[in-house]
Amino acid sequence: MTIGSPAQAFSSRRVALLLGTLVAALGLAVLLGWVFDVAGLKGVFPGSVTMKANTAAGLLLCGLNLVLVSSFPNPRCKYFLGCALSLLVVTVAGLTLSEYFFGWNLGIDQRLFHDVAASVGTTKPGRMSPTTALSFIFVAIGLSVRSLPVPFRWQRPTVGALGAATIIAATMTLAGYFLQSVVDYHLWNYNGTAVHTAAGFLLLGFGLLALTPRKQGFTWSLNAITTGGFAIGIVGVLAAAGGSNYLIYRLQESVALVGRTQEDLKVLQQIDAGMASLESGQRLFIITLDEQALRQRSETKVTVQSYLSDFGKLTVNDPSQRRRAAELDQMIAQRNSWGDQTITALRNQGFQVAERMISSDEGTALTGSIHALLAEMSAEEYRLLAERQEKSSAASTSAFLALPLSVFLAVAVLVLALFFLDAGVGEQIRAEEELVNVRERRRSDQNFRALLESAPDAMVIVDTRGKIVLVNSQTEKLFGFSKSELLGQAVETIIPHRYHGRHTQHRDSFFGDPKVRAMGLGLELFALRKDQTEFPVEISLSPIETSEGTLVSSAIRDITERKRIEQGIQRLNEDLERRGMALEALNQQLAGFQKLVEGVRDYAIIMLDAKGGIASWNSGAQLIKGYTAEEIIGQHFSRFYPPEDIANGKPDRELREVARLDRIEDEGWRLRKDGSRFLANVVISALRDTNGNLWGFAKVTRDITEQRKTEEGIRQLNQELKKRGSELEISNKELESFTYSVSHDLRAPLRHIDGFSKILVEDHSAELSEEGREYLDLIRVSTREMGQLVDDLLDLARVGRKDPVLQLTGLDSLANEIISALKRDNAGRSIEWKVGRLPFVECDPGLIKQVFTNLLSNAVKYTSPRKPAVIEVGTSTQDGKPVVFVRDNGVGFNMKHADKLFGVFQRLHRAEDFEGTGVGLATVRRIVHKHHGRIWADAKVDQGATFYFTLGTSESPEAESPEPGPEKQPIEVRHE
Repeated sequence: MTIGSPAQAFSSRRVALLLGTLVAALGLAVLLGWVFDVAGLKGVFPGSVTMKANTAAGLLLCGLNLVLVSSFPNPRCKYFLGCALSLLVVTVAGLTLSEYFFGWNLGIDQRLFHDVAASVGTTKPGRMSPTTALSFIFVAIGLSVRSLPVPFRWQRPTVGALGAATIIAATMTLAGYFLQSVVDYHLWNYNGTAVHTAAGFLLLGFGLLALTPRKQGFTWSLNAITTGGFAIGIVGVLAAAGGSNYLIYRLQESVALVGRTQEDLKVLQQIDAGMASLESGQRLFIITLDEQALRQRSETKVTVQSYLSDFGKLTVNDPSQRRRAAELDQMIAQRNSWGDQTITALRNQGFQVAERMISSDEGTALTGSIHALLAEMSAEEYRLLAERQEKSSAASTSAFLALPLSVFLAVAVLVLALFFLDAGVGEQIRAEEELVNVRERRRSDQNFRALLESAPDAMVIVDTRGKIVLVNSQTEKLFGFSKSELLGQAVETIIPHRYHGRHTQHRDSFFGDPKVRAMGLGLELFALRKDQTEFPVEISLSPIETSEGTLVSSAIRDITERKRIEQGIQRLNEDLERRGMALEALNQQLAGFQKLVEGVRDYAIIMLDAKGGIASWNSGAQLIKGYTAEEIIGQHFSRFYPPEDIANGKPDRELREVARLDRIEDEGWRLRKDGSRFLANVVISALRDTNGNLWGFAKVTRDITEQRKTEEGIRQLNQELKKRGSELEISNKELESFTYSVSHDLRAPLRHIDGFSKILVEDHSAELSEEGREYLDLIRVSTREMGQLVDDLLDLARVGRKDPVLQLTGLDSLANEIISALKRDNAGRSIEWKVGRLPFVECDPGLIKQVFTNLLSNAVKYTSPRKPAVIEVGTSTQDGKPVVFVRDNGVGFNMKHADKLFGVFQRLHRAEDFEGTGVGLATVRRIVHKHHGRIWADAKVDQGATFYFTLGTSESPEAESPEPGPEKQPIEVRHE
């Protein structure tokens, strides 16, 4: 008996492609339903089992895998991609089954989307049913087996058996839905699998069957034993499925009840903790009157009320617990009302009234009643938990002992027996057909072999595995192998090793879409002889369809001789092309050189032959010497030399030296056309051919008469400047000596004036009028100012007269020493000192100390209006060198007067506002200049000023510090 009709492989693939597309679309639609929360996509009708997100993703992957297996051309790529998709599906399904068997929670159920806790048909939100997980495993294994690049004997029956098992599982689910809707009878726990999930697996099962086409259709031996056995098997499968699903339903129900009871206990504990928090919040407010405690109490009241609401929902099917919950709600409301009354009394009537309310023990009695009722409710839940856990354990044992014995064994044995029986009968039929056609094939083979032997090229025929199945005698001659050595070997035996990897990919691609490929397609191909020598070939490919599958016929032609001739012609063409390009480049270079030489006007560039005759003439030569090209070409170059040089043979002697040394350079007098002389710089170079033979000279002449005059003028100017500098230095020294002498000589008279003025004030003030005493005070103040000016001038003079004595000095110590002294002198002021890390430098420590003294004293002076004053000392970097700066937040100055800042007696502020002599910054600049440094300032009016200076040499603190240590951070010292 034959069931079904024959179908071509291409039509079967199209059916599988269509079914895979439908399943993938179904999975994608349900996933979109989860994304946008569309209930009509997640479940077929309200209240029905929803397709879980993991199930939808698995259907999408299985649908894509079915499309891939039925349409993708490359066998190897199809195998690896198909196995990757199948492995992912099997992993998720296997982990889900392990969660059912071992009670695990691996966190994969709601990895994609969150499912509600009261989801229909499952004990855990988001978890697919065991039937769904098992069906996924069947489909994934079937698709992996079908995607194998090389078929084997039992491939088709295995895939068919797994497809049929999937169809049976889906049909059972749909049958359960039918019985429920017609007679309201639960044959098994069909709610674990959604309707559209079962429909998807039904399509996948038929897709697997479509991947196993057969010429003779589905066959078996129809006798009483076979038919009765299969009938008993089907009844057994149905009975086992019904019983197993009933046990699973009981297990799910008991597990759900256990989980609900545990949730009840957790909520009761939270209510108890909330009541304790309410009481402590009330006490805290009464004791501290802290409003924060009152706000926390209000939040806790809302939380406790939400816990009561949750407990009511969880105990909807338990009347006794719902009664207790209502009683508990009333007690908590009374306790909260009493607490609110106590707080109101505290606020409106005082602590004593509130204390009397607390002492009445009304609140304590309410609290005790609440705790007692909570204890009673918890005891009831613990009792229910123990009872339900016992039932869950019994249901679990029964269900998971029955599942592997009923569903797995019954379905697997029945379906596998069915398909392997079919495979055995089909194999017998195919063997009979093969015997009928063997003579026909032999005759065809003989004709084909005769045609193959007559071919002028080497012919190699390969099967889908890449094995050589037939060769002709030309192949033996071309490769050096005998037929017995080649038959059954991989075709890569005659291919160079470096191409093996790529050739395997090309071969798989060709078998995926076989078509004729002619010779001479521009491919560079090589073959390998038995002696491991390589040679170039042309190969044409032709697919051959046989009863054993697709074969490929390769016609291989040796093109070594043709390649050799082509390479010779190519080398000749390349050589000619290189020579032509070289000649063209040489002509271009020569033309460019001639144009360049002709354009040079400052140099006379002349080409001479081997005897000294002039062969070329540029515009520079005409400009310098006065001859045109027509007048001079062909003449001897000696006519440019003065008569005395010609008389002693200088021109010929220079040519001989150039021939020996290849190049000479000379400076001397030369003659122009008009007889005038000019001083010339002349360079003569020898010109030789590729063999080293001298064929001429290149002579370059430059008129340096004006250059020499300019150099002489510069030399005389430098001598004059040196003389004036010496005179200026003498004048400066005399001025410094005069300043020093005058300043020194003025000190004694000033001391006398100040001393006698002091005597008059102290001893004779009574004899003087008030106006006289004021005049004496003015004399003393002016004398002291004059004395300070004299001291500053002496310091300036000493700096000019003294050469700095350099030694490695840390600027930190100098700055801190000055700052310590200024702190003592200004103890009554509020000054904030910021001292950064300063470098070690080569300097005169005494002079640099004077620099810091002047700059820091000025900063203290000009920040006197500020409270607090901020003075900062630190370093920055400019052009890779350290720059020391002193910054303040004082009165500043206008930068347009900055050019007067470092002059002697130059002041930018009135003496009435800030005292000073105008000599300090001039002294600072002179000290910095003596250290080969520079100093400058930056300021804004009423926004402070910053003075920068650099010194000639400096070293990093890390390199030169006597005691290297951790990096010093800027410190901040505040002086009040």
